[in-house]
Amino acid sequence: PLPEGFGNPFYHEQKWLQDQDIDVVRANIHSEESSTSNGEAIAKIVRESDKKVILISHSKGGSDTLFGLVNNPDIHANIAGWLILQAPIYGSPLVDCMVGCPFANMAARFGFDLFQGNYDGLKEVTTESLRQYHQIHKTNIQQILETVPTLSMASTFKTPGLLSFSPINKRSAFELLNRFVKFVGGGENDGMSPIKNACLDGTECVRLKNFDHGHLVVNLVPFKGHKTHTRRAVFSTLLTMLKKRMINKISLENIL
Repeated sequence: PLPEGFGNPFYHEQKWLQDQDIDVVRANIHSEESSTSNGEAIAKIVRESDKKVILISHSKGGSDTLFGLVNNPDIHANIAGWLILQAPIYGSPLVDCMVGCPFANMAARFGFDLFQGNYDGLKEVTTESLRQYHQIHKTNIQQILETVPTLSMASTFKTPGLLSFSPINKRSAFELLNRFVKFVGGGENDGMSPIKNACLDGTECVRLKNFDHGHLVVNLVPFKGHKTHTRRAVFSTLLTMLKKRMINKISLENIL
């Protein structure tokens, strides 16, 4: 039998936060949908909340959240903070290939059709498209960061040599993707997001070593993973760092 919560992002983190009497709502979004569509779903949750919200986004969820914030400036005042985890916020060579590489785009389109996703929405988060988006909405994004305390986190890990015979529990589920991103010029990465593209300009960025794209948020046994106490320590530290920025913002507002 599969372990509890296997392959379900944030499953254990959500339970951990709820055990501490912290209200947690998972946005009703689909990774296969466009960032424009998912951004609206995130904005709806923030708009309807009777409390200020801390946004925690992972991977493409970072772009989804950014689109939601840019398109819905009325929700900024109701956001206490934003933690961006391992997001290809300026694009990923993997997405570029899913859209532009021969055969890979055919496989991606088939997969998105199979899961009723929006293949055309992928074009929003290619490297070229996202860099243009950041340029066009530069002022909007600066305004978001002036209003919403934000912290970015990026990570890298090293893959063993091709001839390594290490057992599977010593290896990452993202090894092949890690090699591909390096091969096409993405540089050091977590198996999805190049570290050079994972930190939103204007935010402080925490860079972790030996964390692949899933280590912090999902259980992928039998592949290598970090022990629960390590994941909790990292997650708690990131939230504490974000909390300090939230407190500093409140203090500054009181002074002004």
